[in-house]
Amino acid sequence: VSLNSKSQSLYSDSLYYWPSIDSVYASGRVRLYDGVTSINSNSINYWPSSGYYGYSFTAQDDVVIKNNDNEMKGSQIIYTDSTQHMRIIDNASIVNENQRLIGDEILIQFKDSILNTIDINGNPIAYNNIKAKASSDSSLNNYQDIMHGNIMQLKYKNNQLEELKLSGMANSLYHIIRDSLLDGYNDVSGDTIVLSFMDV
Repeated sequence: VSLNSKSQSLYSDSLYYWPSIDSVYASGRVRLYDGVTSINSNSINYWPSSGYYGYSFTAQDDVVIKNNDNEMKGSQIIYTDSTQHMRIIDNASIVNENQRLIGDEILIQFKDSILNTIDINGNPIAYNNIKAKASSDSSLNNYQDIMHGNIMQLKYKNNQLEELKLSGMANSLYHIIRDSLLDGYNDVSGDTIVLSFMDV
């Protein structure tokens, strides 16, 4: 079954549409695409809004959302367009080219489609993949920063990670890179750790 509009295409095994409120419930191999974002799940309920994207939704069961360079996964994902707020529940993760965030629950605040803040509650872990040389005449090697704690808060600027705050049994293994050379690493633990990123 397919439902198409000027801005969206929806495909699923079954579909219910309420024209009076322009609301849709679809189930079975669901795929929603709006030209920028794709949503795959077992079921989805979405309805129009006056927000940035023009619709809000609740998607359930093996939800995968791809938007720009980010891939978001969870058992359930709820997006409220009027506040540009997204909630990823159970087995939550966000992955892009160099970073991976996982936790029991991830709360995302967008600002006109750009990441603004991310809060991760329950077993949060952040992985950051980087490349650096061990010496000036060596080739690039892969390294991975690992950060975890009880609560993780991330702040973004222009879609780039600006600050990461860990609270409660916080631990951070962070590599120091200067002019593409590995200058060492910090292995820090404590109740609260705040990391500022100039370039990510």
